[in-house]
Amino acid sequence: MTAQTPFPLPRQLRESTLNVGDGTAGPYGPSTYRVWDTADVFVFARAEGEDSFADVTGACTITKTEDAPYDTFAVTFGAALPATTTWYSQARRTHERLTAATKGGAVSADELEKELSRQATVLSELRRDANRALRVDLEFDGSPQLPVLEDTQTFVWDAEAGRFVPGPTAADIDGAQGFAEAASAARDATEALRDATAALKSEAESAVSLLYNNWVPGPSGTSDGTLEELTLPHAPGSAWNVIVVVGGLVQTPEASYTVDGTTLSFSEAVPEGVPYNTRLGSAIDVGAPSTGSVGRSQMANDAVGADQLDAGEASAIRDKLGIVAPAAASLPGFFNGFRLANSGSHGITIGAGAAWAGDALLVLSAALTKAINSAWTAGSGNGGLDTGSVAAGTYHLWLIEKDSDGSVDALFSLSASAPTMPAGYTRKVYLWPVVRGASANWNFVHVGDFFQITDAPTAASMTSISTTAASVALPGIPTGVKVLATLIGNVFDSVGSNLIAYFSSPDAPNSAPNAGTMSSLTTAGSTRWVSGQFTLLTDTSAQIRVRGSAAISNASVLASGWRFLRG
Repeated sequence: MTAQTPFPLPRQLRESTLNVGDGTAGPYGPSTYRVWDTADVFVFARAEGEDSFADVTGACTITKTEDAPYDTFAVTFGAALPATTTWYSQARRTHERLTAATKGGAVSADELEKELSRQATVLSELRRDANRALRVDLEFDGSPQLPVLEDTQTFVWDAEAGRFVPGPTAADIDGAQGFAEAASAARDATEALRDATAALKSEAESAVSLLYNNWVPGPSGTSDGTLEELTLPHAPGSAWNVIVVVGGLVQTPEASYTVDGTTLSFSEAVPEGVPYNTRLGSAIDVGAPSTGSVGRSQMANDAVGADQLDAGEASAIRDKLGIVAPAAASLPGFFNGFRLANSGSHGITIGAGAAWAGDALLVLSAALTKAINSAWTAGSGNGGLDTGSVAAGTYHLWLIEKDSDGSVDALFSLSASAPTMPAGYTRKVYLWPVVRGASANWNFVHVGDFFQITDAPTAASMTSISTTAASVALPGIPTGVKVLATLIGNVFDSVGSNLIAYFSSPDAPNSAPNAGTMSSLTTAGSTRWVSGQFTLLTDTSAQIRVRGSAAISNASVLASGWRFLRG
């Protein structure tokens, strides 16, 4: 019968599985493996959100279960360990010889067993760590030694040197990614330009084909190498009234050929064997129409417009029709267009429009997109903030004009009256308020002067109503200006009935609640939950007022949109 060692060592890696905290500091144990000394135990932990395990042995207390020479153990952490923290333990024995295996010339079985088991634990741990070490193939002919790296630096294999060498840093890799994205964008732009060029070429060929197939045929044939002139069947009046195709290519009038009467002259002789053909248009003299023969039905739409009238004729027509020309002083308050739309999390696209700026009309002829989260730079697609850094709140959008050339741009400002203007810009017109959340603009649909909020509605901070009037700030509603807010109110009370919650504008009298007002909600009979929709004018702090006929235990109000009242 085989004798059993008093210090058995099973086939194992001598480390725990991954464990999680239970909200206490421990102890956590007993362990699934034994150790000789508590100094041989190392503990590693990883908190939620961390990328790797950290050595926390120094903050832990390791205690043997029964204080035997070769014993299991428990781990006690220096602080409570939450369930979101993962940890494991591992034996890492540094071998030593302190006790002799012989005594009086005789082998001590107990000490020999201890020594053999100690060495076996070290061998088990070496095998575990060797399995996780960097390994190379049998054919590998180089140095596996890793280089010393800087923070965030990688290493790469240098085949010529036969070793690992320092590689790019994380910043280098991010930069390469940026270059790759820029190259991809440039490629996309090139492909778009190619497609647009192809489309333009197709349209041009179609136009030429239409002209070619509808004009009068002219001389055609194959050149004998001496062809320099052609005689046309009639005088076209201009080289531009002749289409000349040589060798399948349309020639350029006045450069490749000229026309004098019925003679077409090439700038140089057409090469031998090259085909040519021509098509002609001509000026047709229809004469002057007789008096009274041209009426409304004979005139094309817009045949006579402002470009065909001089100032005297236009004045005569206005006098005939009794129309008084508007003076500049009659334009104040003019505002048209400038429809807004979200563009990503930070951008606002402003549609074309025109508005009076006190002494001049500012016109935005094409849509313009500005970013609210970066400093103002002229041009569409650039930053639009006048000063400071963006934060949650209301930003007021202005149309501004450059003094030197009259070009217009747009500007975001926290001020509804005096934005910080860029150098070289003086004239300005207030457009619209824009509401900004913690990290993105509020989403909306803009029609006319109404803004429909498309983000999930957020109720105002209000849980109850008392008999004393209180101000309520409305999320999603702009500050700095007054707007007509579209609101949904909800009132619930588990005790009383016929309770009235009166919502009103801060500009209206602070009247006692009355069930007959449009913005009052009344709990009637057994119906103690009531809701309704109404519109109210806010103050410049995006607030309305609420007052109850009695204390009401539960109430809320949220905004679904708002109308900006200009003027």
